[in-house]
Amino acid sequence: MNPNIKRSIPWVIAVLTTMFNVVWFIVYRPKPVDSPPTVAKTIRIPEPTKSAPTTKPDTAGGLLPFRVKSTVMTNIDLSAYFTDHSTSLWPPRQPKDLLWKLKGKQEFDGFAFSIEGIIQLRAQLRSIYPERVNGIEIQKKAKVLHLLHGVGGQRADGVTVGLLTFRYADGEEREFEILYGRHVGHWNQDGEEPKPDPNSAIAWIDQDPRYTSESRKLRIYRTSIENPRPGFVIENMDYSATMLGCSPFLLALSVEE
Repeated sequence: MNPNIKRSIPWVIAVLTTMFNVVWFIVYRPKPVDSPPTVAKTIRIPEPTKSAPTTKPDTAGGLLPFRVKSTVMTNIDLSAYFTDHSTSLWPPRQPKDLLWKLKGKQEFDGFAFSIEGIIQLRAQLRSIYPERVNGIEIQKKAKVLHLLHGVGGQRADGVTVGLLTFRYADGEEREFEILYGRHVGHWNQDGEEPKPDPNSAIAWIDQDPRYTSESRKLRIYRTSIENPRPGFVIENMDYSATMLGCSPFLLALSVEE
């Protein structure tokens, strides 16, 4: 082979890879839905009180004082907002690869979810993923909302890595901050198990097959959010990253009415 041609092959591959990523982002990125044209009043959802729980802990260590076991859980269809829904190869190299094992209807300690894809947000400016996905339709009243989610990357405990903005039918809004070390942890980490807050828990954990160390685990988290306005329909929500070096992802959302 001509030496000049041989030297140019890596450059050609790099150019083609970049072109493919750009085309993928243009074609498949989720299309943000415009928020309702009302002037909304945004109030942050407060942290749950630290009063002693009255229910037993779940198998992953979470405590849900406000959960009513007899209520019906409804899965919210997120398919219009997925950044990826393909079943990827195993072992996993990024969060979307978890779909290979988890795709379909799943139940984690009594919490039912339907996992059909992933909404992956970016961690920094140079990324094929969006910084936020707006207008995720809910159109339901809810006492409690349950997230099945995680994050790529690590930050200090208590750092806000994501934000949920719930928009109600009367125009008001409520914000919920997703905190590293309290609601989520790195989806693929080594070391001690994180200790989430009382309304979050590790929903699923498995050994990472790429490593021989038994401490290297794959994790996804369940966070339950008590709706401060259960009498009002939640029209939609926005899901956004804080761009602090962590990339939040959402696998499923269900509500208790």
